[in-house]
Amino acid sequence: MPSILYLGATGYIGSAVFNAIINAHPAFDYSALVRTPSHSSHIHTVNTVIGTLEDRDLLIDLAKKADIVVNVAQADDVEMIGAVIEGLKRRKDELGRVATLVHTCGGDAFEDRDIWNDMDEDCVASILSKPVERTIARAQQDGILHAYFVAPTIVYGLNPYEKPSPFYLQIIRELLSLPKPKTSPLPFPSLTSSAVQERPDRVIGMVHVKDLASLYLLIVDKILRVQGWTTPVCDDPSSRVYIASAHERTCVMLYNGVVNALVARKVLHARDESSKEQLIDHDGGTSPDKHFFANRASVELGWEPHRSEWQHDLGWDIDRALYVLKVPRSATTIA
Repeated sequence: MPSILYLGATGYIGSAVFNAIINAHPAFDYSALVRTPSHSSHIHTVNTVIGTLEDRDLLIDLAKKADIVVNVAQADDVEMIGAVIEGLKRRKDELGRVATLVHTCGGDAFEDRDIWNDMDEDCVASILSKPVERTIARAQQDGILHAYFVAPTIVYGLNPYEKPSPFYLQIIRELLSLPKPKTSPLPFPSLTSSAVQERPDRVIGMVHVKDLASLYLLIVDKILRVQGWTTPVCDDPSSRVYIASAHERTCVMLYNGVVNALVARKVLHARDESSKEQLIDHDGGTSPDKHFFANRASVELGWEPHRSEWQHDLGWDIDRALYVLKVPRSATTIA
């Protein structure tokens, strides 16, 4: 029975992915690292370990016991991922078993180009050029572990525990001048008014959180199906990079969609009640050309995202985000 160490089980994406995997494979031996007992209420059926990602010795010990490590926690913490790799190295040295690390790439993965294809060498090389991804790729090339990389675009939709997307929370905080949380960076690009005004026609990929969770499950199923724990390590990390994108919209359309939803709920006044573009006056919507190609997930794994596009879920997402942020229904005027 495989043992799985899960990092990020209580987060927005992480809890959705964890829910998908544990429902499909309830008999596996799971361990999940959580900061406090109160954070483990929805994962009480697994072995929860109280601790933090900063505890290097704990991470090494937990990783050493795992056949599979799924990291949906911090994407840019080199020291944290170094501890995980050290634990997997000790596992190989002591037991002769090569474990697998499934890693979630961060929000800056799609910063330096407009067209992305996970079967294009240059695109994949760019995704793997970040410090954490380079560290993991090097460990795979050294034969320490098998690595899979998931690069999500903007993730939307309520997860199975009704957590709203941090993407919407971030926009609402800026519009309403709410305090920023003391948390790790967003797992996907932020979208501030200045960023929209600078590049309103920039195309952004989007994927529903439950479709994203189904991709992780397909990856875990592939690991279980084709990979023995003593199988020689593939020295080409680029062959296991998966872009997660199902829909595309321009920055201005996304941003204005959130603004319009807030105006409709009377938590925000428009500058011009006659204008449908309350904040960013720009014509933008669906780009005529596709920019994000999740070909590897589709061809190799049969991934078929089927959830509705973001507009269908926007009302529910915004209502839940306002509830989480404890925003009263008293409007703030856009300057």
